[in-house]
Order: sequence, then structure tokens, then C-alpha cells
Amino acid sequence: MSEKHPGLREWWEVPFRPVRITGIVQHEIGAPNKDGKYSVPFSFAPAASHHWEDLLMAEWLRHQAGNGGPGISVSSEESKIILFPTTVEDIRDEHLQRLKDAVDMVNLEEERTRAKYVAQQEARDSTETSRKQNVAAVVAEMDFS
Repeated sequence: MSEKHPGLREWWEVPFRPVRITGIVQHEIGAPNKDGKYSVPFSFAPAASHHWEDLLMAEWLRHQAGNGGPGISVSSEESKIILFPTTVEDIRDEHLQRLKDAVDMVNLEEERTRAKYVAQQEARDSTETSRKQNVAAVVAEMDFS
């Protein structure tokens, strides 16, 4: 539980469910620019953390390095990924598989990050529990009469 917000769980306390792209939000496709390209929004589920969002943007940039592909915007609040500027034909022919691969890589990284953080938290908790038990044992041995 969060010390700042009692009752609110920390991001690592919420079980991770891999994010999947669920489709293109057709009614939100942007107007074409002078090159005939536009923004294409994808929906995803389940909702993702801001950490996941940051990882996806970094992974997409890594995938696109030197390829001259579209940029990316991710909104975990709206559960949307937006590629821009591009076309649905370019998505079909070039970008969809790259985007799916990036999402898969980010899901793996998110799981690794959570597992590592939970292990660190458990180690800290174990150390603190051992310390408290040791203090209690030593205090119990003392005679204050």
C-alpha cells in the first residue's frame, strides 16, 4: 500500500496482464497532410502503466532507428497508441508487425521489471523482519530489575 495514499496499491502490487493491441480506432484517424499521410490511433487493452507507456515509446524508437518510419504517441489514460504520419496501407504492409513485436518486447520487459522489483522488496522486507526479530530477542534477554 502507498504511504502517501493509504488504500492505493503501488504499481508493482497490481498483477500484470500483458497489453495487446485490440484494433484501429477508425473514426479517430486524422486528416491527411500534404503528403497524404495521417495519424492512425490503435486501441489496446488492458490499461497500461506509465512505465509501460515509456518503455513502448523507447522500444518503437529503437525499432524505427534509421528506418524513417512514423513517430509514436502513447496514452495509457485513453488506452491508445498513435502512429503518425502514416497510412493504413503502410501500417498493413510495414508497421503492424513491428508494432506488435514492440508491444511483445515491452510486455516482457514490464514483467521482468516487476519481478525484479518485487524480489528487491521481499529481500528488504525479510531483512527488516530479521532485524526486528533480533532486536526483540536481545531485548527479551535483558534484565531491567
